[in-house]
Amino acid sequence: RRSLSLPAGAILVGSLGNVRKAKAYDVLVSAAAQVIARSPEVHFIIAGDKKPSIMKALNEQIKTLNIASNIHFLGFQQDCAAMLAQMDIFLLSSSSEGFSISTIEAMATGLPVLVTRCGGPEEIVEHYRNGWLVEANNADAIAEGFRILLKDTELCERLARAGKQHTVARFGLQNMLSSYDKIYQELGAVPVKPVI
Repeated sequence: RRSLSLPAGAILVGSLGNVRKAKAYDVLVSAAAQVIARSPEVHFIIAGDKKPSIMKALNEQIKTLNIASNIHFLGFQQDCAAMLAQMDIFLLSSSSEGFSISTIEAMATGLPVLVTRCGGPEEIVEHYRNGWLVEANNADAIAEGFRILLKDTELCERLARAGKQHTVARFGLQNMLSSYDKIYQELGAVPVKPVI
């Protein structure tokens, strides 16, 4: 907040991921414009390496929508956990995504997550139970998701708690070690055929 000179009452929406086409940051910017029009205290903070050709188009879009004071592309951040710890909500706007480590990191941090139905996040997030899923490539759907979350703090808190519990239970160290142990036990039980 200090480095961006943001007011104490600002609501911070964080996104992690290098600036590339699949992250659909143009859709994020369009959704942000709708959110900011209703809630000017919301700021979108995006961390990740910036691809100059894509940033040029995004900067033009941001300028046209007149929301430059509320969207902040930070570039690469060494400590993503520290960055996420300062956010209020996590947003993943991707049009396609593999297994989303950033979504797991955000949930483990205790953030409510709003993510698109773009592949990997659907393996992690269950809509209305531990996060909020919306249609990919749909700025209106993202903005509507924010409208709901911003007006319902109890829902945000419930999703954040459930998301953290889910992440620890499914992806925590102890669970991962137990899963690996089970695999090794199963492999050890399979007789090895001699090579002739």
